[in-house]
Amino acid sequence: MGTAEHAAEKGDAEHAAVRVSSSTPACVPRVASSQIKFRIKSLRGASLLSLCVALSTPNIKRGRIRSNQCSLLPISHSPPNRIESNPRDQALSGGSEEPMEAEACEITRLPEELLSAALSRTSPRDACRAATVSPAFRDAADSDAVWACFLPRDLPPLADGELPPAPPPPCKKNLFLRLSDSGSPLLLPDKLVSMWLDRDTGAKCYMLSARELSIVWGDTPQYWSWIPLADSRFSEGAQLLHVCWFDISGKIPCKMLSQDTIYAAYIVFKVNEHFLGLDYPVQEASVSVGETNLTRKVCLQSNDEDENEAGAVPRHYWPVRSYPPQRTRRRNRRVVPPHGENVGLPLKRADGWMELELGEFFNAGDGEDGEVSFSLMETKGGNWKSGLIVQGIEIRRKKSG
Repeated sequence: MGTAEHAAEKGDAEHAAVRVSSSTPACVPRVASSQIKFRIKSLRGASLLSLCVALSTPNIKRGRIRSNQCSLLPISHSPPNRIESNPRDQALSGGSEEPMEAEACEITRLPEELLSAALSRTSPRDACRAATVSPAFRDAADSDAVWACFLPRDLPPLADGELPPAPPPPCKKNLFLRLSDSGSPLLLPDKLVSMWLDRDTGAKCYMLSARELSIVWGDTPQYWSWIPLADSRFSEGAQLLHVCWFDISGKIPCKMLSQDTIYAAYIVFKVNEHFLGLDYPVQEASVSVGETNLTRKVCLQSNDEDENEAGAVPRHYWPVRSYPPQRTRRRNRRVVPPHGENVGLPLKRADGWMELELGEFFNAGDGEDGEVSFSLMETKGGNWKSGLIVQGIEIRRKKSG
C-alpha cells in the first residue's frame, strides 16, 4: 500500500494529500475503484483544502498549475497541449480568453471521481476555469457529479412551461446555465415572482413584482395606475400618478433564500418625463430581519443635473403648502441641503431599468420560519410625487466590492 493510501486509512488529514512522485507516476491510477470513495471521504481538512485551492487558483485561469502552489503532484515537462475552451465556460469564468495551453501534469492522472469531488467543493466559475486545463479536467469539471452540487436542492416550483425539457442527453451543467441566466429569470406558479441563480455561487435570487408588493393607495386609480410592461417578465407594473404619502414595502420568507449568504434588496423602476417630487425630500429605505432593522437615506432621482445649482430644488418640486417667502429664490426655486455622501442614488441596469439599493442583510438559514421585510417611503415632506414606474423589488446576492 502506498504512503498516501496508508495515511488516508489512518485519517491523518495532513498526510492524506495524494502525492505522486516522479518515480511512481502511476500510483494513483492503480488505486482500485472500490477504494476511491473511501479516499475521497478521507480527504478532509488540509488535504482536501489543498486540492481545492490548487483547482481554484488563478493559475488555472492561465492554463497551468505550478508545483509551488500545488503540493499534491509535480508538473511534467512534457510539451504543452493546446486545449480548445468552451465559449460557455469562458462566459461563466468571467473572461473572453483565447484558447489556453495547458501543460500536461501528473495531477490529471487522478481518477475522475476524485477530481470531481474536489471541483464540487469550489464554485461554478472555478469549475469552468478548470475545464480549460486539460481533457481530463474537462471531463471531471463537466460531470453531473460536480454541477449537481452547485444546484440548490430546494429549488422552488416553476410556472408551467418556464423550463422546457432540455435536448438529450440531460446535463446538470446546462440546467445550471439556464437557471443562472439573470437576463431571463423564471416565473413561479403565480407569475408574480421570478427567480434565478447567482452564476458565481448558485445562490437563489428573486424579484417580487409590483403586484406582489404592498403599495399604499396602490388600488386607488386617482393615485396609482397599472400599466403593461413590454420589457419585463411581469405583465404589468405600477405607475405613480400623484401621492403625498409614498410607501412601498414587501417581504420574503428566509427559507426561500440560500443559507449563509449576504443579500441586498433593490427597487427596480423607471421615471417618466413628467416626474416630480422624487428628488426631494430624500426617501427612507429599510431592511428588517428578525430583530435587526437597518435604515438608510436614498433618493430615487438625483438633482445634481438641475442646471448645476448645488442645493436648489428642481422645477419639478411641487409642495402641498407654500414655504415662508424669505426662502424663495429666482423662478420660485427653494434652497435645500445637498443630498450628501450618505444618500444612496440609483444606477442604470443593463436591461434599461434603474435600480436603487434599499439595504443588505445576512441570511443565516438556521431553519427558523422568519422573513425579510423591506420598504421605501417618504411621508414627512408633504410634497406631491408622480412619474415613477415600479417593476418590483429584487433580492439578490450582494457581490463583494
